[in-house]
Amino acid sequence: MAKELIQEVRERLSIFIDLYDSIRIVDPIKKEIIGEEGKINTLEFFKNGNNCYDFWQRNSVCRNCASFVAYKNKKSTFKIERYNDEVYLIFALPIEHDDRFYVVELLKKMSTDDFFSDLSSNLAIPLDTTTTTLNHLVNVDELTKVYNRRYFEKQLTKELMYSSIYETDLAVLLLDIDHFKQINDVHGHLMGDEILKQFVEVIKSVLRQDVDWISRYGGEEFVVILKHVDFNHANEVAERIRQSVERYAFKIGDKIQQVTCSIGLSMCYAGNLTLKEILQDADEKLYEAKHRGRNRVVS
Repeated sequence: MAKELIQEVRERLSIFIDLYDSIRIVDPIKKEIIGEEGKINTLEFFKNGNNCYDFWQRNSVCRNCASFVAYKNKKSTFKIERYNDEVYLIFALPIEHDDRFYVVELLKKMSTDDFFSDLSSNLAIPLDTTTTTLNHLVNVDELTKVYNRRYFEKQLTKELMYSSIYETDLAVLLLDIDHFKQINDVHGHLMGDEILKQFVEVIKSVLRQDVDWISRYGGEEFVVILKHVDFNHANEVAERIRQSVERYAFKIGDKIQQVTCSIGLSMCYAGNLTLKEILQDADEKLYEAKHRGRNRVVS
């Protein structure tokens, strides 16, 4: 059974494993590792078999154990753990196999970075605080305060993985402000930056909080991820965004500027597309929207 499960997970996560150093499958009830592969061989750490109590030197279930939380809530979770002088990022994803739930753990060794190596031995509070700050600097676009392209590509990969394993659908909306170069040429780049910030706020007003999310893709292009939506719902949201942008009074100093946007919508059904494929599809539809006169949704 273990070999069959490991093979199934390996096939499902084949396009994602490069994001992490290792992958392992655990039984959250017995707290046992069924198998693992990758650069990090945690089995070498165990003193009495493959029980994670020995790995983390605990004698009871950790309430904040990433795998236990993922199993209990039946949704993915992540956390940072320290073992000896090493720091690990653990992404835990519950899966079902033969009517039983297991947890896939994706591990990333972070302590090789100088940033983490210089942290004090009392790691708990500094790591929590500095990691939050670091994540913000690394993952958030400085101008618009939404996620940047670096975060978008990593997170969308995880969303596609979730879509594949749980057979859910998601939509990717690629948005471009129409004739943005003209705005910059006429009003200057500082005013153009103000338009970008207002554009983001209009989009966010349409989205579901804590479900959908937005990222800056580059220049005046943005990407919106809609989770757990069918094709019709995704089209409705895209059209609401387009109409909201068209109706909004964008302010440039004491003047009002009308702004429109073009949107390309691509659907992923139960993980049937890779990151490259879904972005290419959305980009082609965005190009078609602009070619057909802009200020429209193509899906």
